[in-house]
Amino acid sequence: MCAFCAIPAIRGKFQSRALESVVAEARMLASQGVRELNVISQDTLSYGKDLPAQARPRIADLIRALDEVESVDWVRFLYLYPSALGDDVIDAFAGAKRVLRYLDVPLQHASDRLLRAMKRGVTAERQRRLVEKLRARLPGCVLRTTFIVGFPGESDRQFQTLCSFARDAEFDHVGVFTYSEEKGTSAADLPDDVPAELKEERRAALMAIQEDIAARRAQALVGRVVEVLIDGPPEDSDLLLCGRTEGQAPEIDGRVILTDAPGPLNPGTFVQVRIDEAHPYDLVGAVVEPVHAGHRP
Repeated sequence: MCAFCAIPAIRGKFQSRALESVVAEARMLASQGVRELNVISQDTLSYGKDLPAQARPRIADLIRALDEVESVDWVRFLYLYPSALGDDVIDAFAGAKRVLRYLDVPLQHASDRLLRAMKRGVTAERQRRLVEKLRARLPGCVLRTTFIVGFPGESDRQFQTLCSFARDAEFDHVGVFTYSEEKGTSAADLPDDVPAELKEERRAALMAIQEDIAARRAQALVGRVVEVLIDGPPEDSDLLLCGRTEGQAPEIDGRVILTDAPGPLNPGTFVQVRIDEAHPYDLVGAVVEPVHAGHRP
């Protein structure tokens, strides 16, 4: 259990559903017109470890099983701990048709001392090698991660190590959180010795680094045609439509805003969009090819 996380104390022990139950729900959702499935848990890669040993499915089995569910176009797995992301899981992603090469891997830091204090079960060097392996074994994959700044004992030097790692790795999406004490966790026994103002300064500095990276990556898409799944009008406007590429998870990543479309488009429709503008997190474009209601051709 991570030193800073109170979820296990709140939710209790892991409880894996039977593989057949998960697949049955996926098929039910597909029959109702759902085009994208998102699979998430507190520790997704621990799936199956609590089930009877004689017929124990693992996460690679779940990836392959959901990949075979017809009438679903995208299956997205979220929150994959780096310490358990082994070759069997990478192989399952590599051979998938519907499961996206979108990997949400919470790394949290790049300092060995802080990773030990956080009880992450992985070294900074192993994390670096994992990022390299994922990009080599899964060409075109999209990598999302999260970092915590201001964890007890984080020095300026350790924070700069984290910043250097973020610059070198150039993740597609990054979330940065300031450490806050959670009662009942082992980290709560540590002195919270990073001032709140400094935590916010570090969060802003790290997000500025990622914004530059995101802006460069987004700019490289201008002029390209990409596949977009329509979500519907954004909350802040009823005049526009927005959707997402396969590299944008719902609610946590950016979106694609459509400035032109050939008539109304229902949520769940796939369209081909030419990207005309790029912002650090959002893209703007126009539909350039006939739409495909429901499944992709």
